[in-house]
Amino acid sequence: MKTDPLWFDSVWYRKTGKRGFFEFAPQDVGSLSVDKGTLGFTGNLIRLDGMRVVEVELRRIAGDFLNLWVKVKLESPADGIQDAYFADGRHMGWSGILGGTKRIFEAIKLSGRQE
Repeated sequence: MKTDPLWFDSVWYRKTGKRGFFEFAPQDVGSLSVDKGTLGFTGNLIRLDGMRVVEVELRRIAGDFLNLWVKVKLESPADGIQDAYFADGRHMGWSGILGGTKRIFEAIKLSGRQE
């Protein structure tokens, strides 16, 4: 079964699951693509290309009590294994609070099953 990649715009990105009290939630904002167990993110500062999804979970991060975040363990030959956190940042984060981040989580989780 052929499927096209899924795209999400205005996605918040963080490299760590910790945030300072006065720190803005995302470290970058950009577009996320999900396709057959791989993930790509293009932001203003960060670019992740063709990263293989190893593990995915939906959770809160320290210092952000409103938003759920998708924690993804990613692997690439060049960079090895690293964590990345994503949330739906549309409408100043309200879309994420109202279910957008859960949709990102489900898309990443389901894409791994289509390999």
